Amino acid sequence: MMADGFRQGFVRVRGHRLFYRSRGEPKKGNVLMIHGGPSADHIILLPFGDLAQFGYRVVWYDQSGCGRSQRPWDAANYTLERRAEEAEGVCLALRLGKVHLVGISFGVPIALETALRFPKRLKSLSLGNGFSSSKELLEEERRNFARAPKRIRSTIERFERQGDTKDPRYLKARKEYEAMPRRTSEGRPALLGTLRVRPWEVAQMWATLNPRLDRLFFGNPAGVLSPVGGSMKEWDASSRLGDIRVPTLVTVGRFDTMDPRLSRRIHRGIRGSRLVIFDKSGHGPFWSERDLYMETMRDFLNSVEARPK
Repeated sequence: MMADGFRQGFVRVRGHRLFYRSRGEPKKGNVLMIHGGPSADHIILLPFGDLAQFGYRVVWYDQSGCGRSQRPWDAANYTLERRAEEAEGVCLALRLGKVHLVGISFGVPIALETALRFPKRLKSLSLGNGFSSSKELLEEERRNFARAPKRIRSTIERFERQGDTKDPRYLKARKEYEAMPRRTSEGRPALLGTLRVRPWEVAQMWATLNPRLDRLFFGNPAGVLSPVGGSMKEWDASSRLGDIRVPTLVTVGRFDTMDPRLSRRIHRGIRGSRLVIFDKSGHGPFWSERDLYMETMRDFLNSVEARPK
């Protein structure tokens, strides 16, 4: 146990060294955190350590290729299927038993794949600020694109149709488009965060990104309206959501850059799930409304633990 209450070390999963950190004792159960990215690490999710005071051991780990974990070069390692197997491997290596699985942002697709592939591993599932299919991401881009002035849309569409994304006129239009403020499907500003002071963990996360993983998972699209590529090209769990039978909590910020309607779709797809929208938050409600978020998590986890075995 370190002075700050954390334990940390490395485990070997699928032949790779993975860094992990934990806090608390599993008096009630183990909570396994799945971070997003796909190129980030676990540090942005450290607020979930608050759950330790309620009788839970919280376990974070850096996925392979991320943070302090080993960075294998083989592109075949970077698929959602492998990520799900990795989560299962961490559970086995740390002898966690059945866990409360929590996926945040890009961690949501990983958590969904884990839940579908290893359903007996889960006590519950919590899904924050995520999506259930790759095609939804292109739909969201096109929805935002439709809000751009006609001259910008026409220029981008013409040059992307011609396959010429290096023309100065295209680059100027694209720069203008990317500088435009985004809106949610409900017309609200789409925000990454709503705090006036940025947590230091956010800067630390940005400093440790592995951009190669973004290309491997999502491809390297040349244009604004390019379909998702990489290993995520055909991924779609939306038709399989009904196969998830564990208690599920879905959370999202009212001003989330990952549009709230994507979380509503997940909620509708998982029978009996609970949806909580945080009214003062963007993409990080566990930072912006930390007290309320952790109380929501505590109550959900406690309700699952109180169920008859």
